[in-house]
Amino acid sequence: CPKENRTPPTSPTKSGPSSLP
Repeated sequence: CPKENRTPPTSPTKSGPSSLP
């Protein structure tokens, strides 16, 4: 499951909710 590509509620470091395209 691509959790780093989505919005991870535990580790918002790869694709934060503010860095989403």
